[in-house]
Amino acid sequence: MLPTWPRISAFAGIIIAIFMILVSIYFTPHFIESHISPDGIIEKSETILIINGCRLLTAIIGILTLLLSIIRPNFFYSVTNVLAQRSLKERTEQITLGKSHFSNKIISLLCCIIILGSLLRFYGLDNQSLWNDELASQFKSNQTNLSEVINIGVRHDVHPPGYHILLYFVEKYIGDSESVLRLPSAISGALSIFIIFLLGVRLYSYKEGLIASMLIAVSWCPIFYSQEARSYSLLLLFSLLATYFWIVLIKALDEESKLSCYSTVGYIIFSIILCYLHYFGLYLIGLQGLATLLFFILKRKKLIPIILVYFIIVIFYVPWLPIFWEHLHKATIHITQPTLILYSRN
Repeated sequence: MLPTWPRISAFAGIIIAIFMILVSIYFTPHFIESHISPDGIIEKSETILIINGCRLLTAIIGILTLLLSIIRPNFFYSVTNVLAQRSLKERTEQITLGKSHFSNKIISLLCCIIILGSLLRFYGLDNQSLWNDELASQFKSNQTNLSEVINIGVRHDVHPPGYHILLYFVEKYIGDSESVLRLPSAISGALSIFIIFLLGVRLYSYKEGLIASMLIAVSWCPIFYSQEARSYSLLLLFSLLATYFWIVLIKALDEESKLSCYSTVGYIIFSIILCYLHYFGLYLIGLQGLATLLFFILKRKKLIPIILVYFIIVIFYVPWLPIFWEHLHKATIHITQPTLILYSRN
């Protein structure tokens, strides 16, 4: 029989694999959307093909993960153990050399990276006019009070109210121009560069933190969504913040040390905000909660603070559950199911 941690890691791999497979199946009714044009030429939607390709890849990864977890149960534990030993070695070397050896160089590099990433995000915020989704954000948040934002703007949408509430105050007290509406996203994008550096240092070392911050500073996707009046840049920021404090909590529980009040409160606050920003944030917190339970399922004394933390998060999310249930069973969305449309010549 496998030891405790390899057995838990194998079980976690199976759960994650099943989740990936179910997601790919549930969101993949068809693999190809095509229609015949009036000229008799078959055209295929490239966007649908790309999306379904990603879903197919998710299903394949999920199946491979499931098979790997069953055939070699200790694989994920071995990989994690190697990474942990490498991180411990680098941290020991850093402590031996002394923090002062790194401080000025690391701070200077990080400042340069943040400045570069900020310039890429704030430059040309108003170059383009608002497009369809941004106009929808502006319309849903441009109400006379918060009650109307919820009942008129958000209730008939498919997203939580967090971003629209923020945009409501931005429009009310600052303005509604293109640059102002995109300002929260740009600020969140710039802050994400610093937070991912902290996360890299927490998980590995200063080197990985700098590499991660440099990658996110110049990558196209984070820059693009930092210049869009949508919730995705904020989703990235608060996902990083919640994950950072989650790792702090996991480490404290694993090392039998006392939970920090600041870290616990920080994780609860950022998790609640994340759940109200986007439903993907809700999924992330749910997966973190599941992973935490799997890590400490055999240590019942540690389950009490874990259950308490997630109980508080659930309590704060309860007011939104009725509308969440409506969104979950929403019959019509703006993306219709792919069909084959035939056109006849007159």
